[in-house]
Amino acid sequence: MYPEADIPSVQLSLVNSLDPELHIKMGQALQTLGDQSLLLIGSGFLFHNMRAFFTAETDEAKTMNESFEDWLLEKCCDEKLTETEREQRFINWQSAPFARYCHPRKEHLLSLHVCYGFAATVCSKSFELQVRNKKARMYLWE
Repeated sequence: MYPEADIPSVQLSLVNSLDPELHIKMGQALQTLGDQSLLLIGSGFLFHNMRAFFTAETDEAKTMNESFEDWLLEKCCDEKLTETEREQRFINWQSAPFARYCHPRKEHLLSLHVCYGFAATVCSKSFELQVRNKKARMYLWE
C-alpha cells in the first residue's frame, strides 16, 4: 500500500477483557492524537464461525449470516441513528440477531469497535464480499 515504508505505524492489541465499550473508548482515545493523517486499519472478520465455514450451506445458516450482516450494515451506515444509539448497539452487539452464531468468539469483531470509536460517526462506505459462501462487509470511515 505504501511501498516506501516511510509511514510510522503502531500495532494495537485487544484488551484481554474483550469488553466492547472499552474498545470503543480505545478508538476515542486515538482521536486525541489530533493528526488528520492518521490511518487506522481494523483487521478482523465480520463472520467468524469456523465450523460454519466448513459445513454445507443451508437456508438456515444463510439466514443467520445475512440477518447479522444486515444488522451490522444498519448499525454502521444508517444516518438516522444518533451516535448514542449507534454506540449502544456496538456495545450490545451480542443482542443482534444470530450474533453468537456469526461470532462464537468476539475478538474478530472488536477491531470494528475500535474503528467506530475513532470515527464516532456513520461510516461513509461499505463493501460487500463473500468468503466461502458467507456474506461479510468492509466498512470505511473517511
